[in-house]
Amino acid sequence: MIAPLNDELPGPGIYEDVPFEAYLSWPYISNSRLHLAAKSMAHFNAGVTIEETEAMRLGSLVHCGRLEPLELAQRYVIMPPFEDQVRKPDGSRYEKPKASAAYKQAVDEFEEANRGKSIVTQSQYDAMRSLVAALVAHERANAWLNAPGPVEVSIVWDDPETGIRCKGRIDKWLPQHNLVIDLKTSYDPLNFEQHIAKRAYHRQGAMYCEGIGRLTGKPHRFGLVAAETASPWTVRAALLSQESQQVGFDQFHELLAQLVKAKRSNVWPGAPDPDEWELPRWATPAEEPLSLRIDGQSVSL
Repeated sequence: MIAPLNDELPGPGIYEDVPFEAYLSWPYISNSRLHLAAKSMAHFNAGVTIEETEAMRLGSLVHCGRLEPLELAQRYVIMPPFEDQVRKPDGSRYEKPKASAAYKQAVDEFEEANRGKSIVTQSQYDAMRSLVAALVAHERANAWLNAPGPVEVSIVWDDPETGIRCKGRIDKWLPQHNLVIDLKTSYDPLNFEQHIAKRAYHRQGAMYCEGIGRLTGKPHRFGLVAAETASPWTVRAALLSQESQQVGFDQFHELLAQLVKAKRSNVWPGAPDPDEWELPRWATPAEEPLSLRIDGQSVSL
């Protein structure tokens, strides 16, 4: 079931132990590229890159800390507090240490000595440890993430309707339960449903389940674990509903159909024009509610 990997671009299959940088180099359609296609075909064709944010860096650190803890020391190193350590030649402290040449030299030397590793701050590392502890303490999340099954699984498959070759990177695969689990960090897990819709996690889940299902011949469900990125580090975990997964499936295939049309015609349209520009609801005055008087009491309708 697990395909061997060589130096050439991989064909359809399930691949373990693929470095993330190698996975990113595969020129296939991923969910992140479909984010651009969902904006417009013009955005997809332009190939706009998404710059890594602090939240994304913390998410990657948490993934490693929870899913691949033995890799932490190989991939990450904590930046020492050089701003507290550097001194002037007379031994006194700098008023603005980070602006000093001594600080910049210390940072440059540290980065050179740790080339190839991701450098994080102590606060980021402490946040990761708190998040990992919360994930371990959460019964369902811990059961999923501790269950037998590989992590960071790369999959490649061909969509039978369009012939487009697709790829996905599964955080945790539970083949014995036909489950694909994805770990997300969130500043607001209490409203995570809003994040699922806004960031198209339902489309991601449908895409991954479609791919692994075609490769194994077994239908899969998608589970999401949302971990809060600040105290009290709450965690929520649940399966994506089958109805929501179907919505994601439909969106995924609609975007693939649009890509095929654009490639055949070499026309990459932007977003469509509206019939008219309308203000959003929050910017329009609220209508006065209707009211009735019943038995001497005013009742708003």
